[in-house]
Amino acid sequence: MAFAVSQIPRTLAREFTLRNALSTTFKRPNQFITFHSFASHRQMVVKARLKVTVTRNCFFSTEQTNQAHKSSPKINDSKPSLEKSTKPEQPSIQKKPSGIHDYFSQNNKEQGKRLPAFPIVLIFTASAIAFLGLYQYFYSTVNKYPEEIRKNLKKGLYYQNYRSDPIRAVNYYQTALTEAFNHAELDNSSAEVTGIMIQLGSLYEELGRIRDAADVFTMAYDAIVTPNRISIKLDGEKKLRSIGLAQKLGDLHQSLKQDEQAEKYFVWSVEQLLQSQHELDQSNHDHSNRDGLFSKGRDLTLPPWMTSTDLGASLEALATFYSSRHKYAYALPLYLRALSLINPPESSCHSAVLMNNISEVFTGMGNLEEAQGWAERGLKLVENFKQKRKNTECEEACGVLLFNLGMISEASEYYEKARNFAKKIDFTDCVNEADLALQRINNLTNKN
Repeated sequence: MAFAVSQIPRTLAREFTLRNALSTTFKRPNQFITFHSFASHRQMVVKARLKVTVTRNCFFSTEQTNQAHKSSPKINDSKPSLEKSTKPEQPSIQKKPSGIHDYFSQNNKEQGKRLPAFPIVLIFTASAIAFLGLYQYFYSTVNKYPEEIRKNLKKGLYYQNYRSDPIRAVNYYQTALTEAFNHAELDNSSAEVTGIMIQLGSLYEELGRIRDAADVFTMAYDAIVTPNRISIKLDGEKKLRSIGLAQKLGDLHQSLKQDEQAEKYFVWSVEQLLQSQHELDQSNHDHSNRDGLFSKGRDLTLPPWMTSTDLGASLEALATFYSSRHKYAYALPLYLRALSLINPPESSCHSAVLMNNISEVFTGMGNLEEAQGWAERGLKLVENFKQKRKNTECEEACGVLLFNLGMISEASEYYEKARNFAKKIDFTDCVNEADLALQRINNLTNKN
């Protein structure tokens, strides 16, 4: 079943984006810089040039305006003379507008009309957005750090995302982290200090320095979970951040072929989520007679900082780990629990992915009847879902489910369906695997 393991999407879109105290990062697409606020989840777009381009007919910075005032001659405020000029009158030549400023100035003089409202609104809106973006940069959470740390953080963010110089960014982050460790007012377990670690670890991962990334994330995890080498009870945002770090460490150790370490972090993240769920269940039972304790529509089995996607992602990550190591007895209950969180299953195409994975597990356990039943159930869900709207996850799941059904029964009919469907959606891997399977069946038939 190697094909199905490698091609089908295995995990939910995780909510565990590592929570970072650094409130601003810089992204530089083709024409815009996007300022992301991790704290408020808001996003603003400003024009790509950070520095104001200064020309004589354009905007001036404050310093240049002051210098211009000092060096420019005084303006003659006297009233214009009413005497007629002795020079012969020159024929007026209509000058073509050379820019938007000249265009509107000339139109105003010739037609005596006011500046159209739309350009004014557009200019005002752009200026306001630019101001808010720059305000967010200069007065963001980064500025809450002590000055010596703040300088290095800003330089690190700048070189990482604006100048595309990650090596220099690493150096600045390392310096900022060292200064944060030695600063009397900052606690190593705080969101500010662990935020620098997360920023540095994420950059290491982007650079392919997985071992370094794992070391830095471990440092952040230990700082939160065992400050002063003593385990503490976690809750809320701190717990969510530590679970995100644990999942990240599980992924990194898995890629480093360190299965024991990977399993430790995956198991810990699941245990923490289930423990929080159990504690809330107990609390709900103890206060079952109190009305209005929970907001309407909230899942009463989950704490307010946790979503079903959070829990499902952790369960599925651990299940996938066990399944890839052929520990099917451990993987099956985790997949089933993850599937139970999608209620009803028909509401999401990811249910079909989970059903495919459950089918794989039963195949690995030798229970082909159950495997076929789960695969057919997933295929039915996909076909119903496809009729409503197009979905990439659904389409790939459909191709893989058809292939797996063919593999379970060694029926060329399913392989043919899988190949034809995969061709429609340009799913090359599925096409190749189906061709190989059909060739294998033909060879067996010819021998017989």
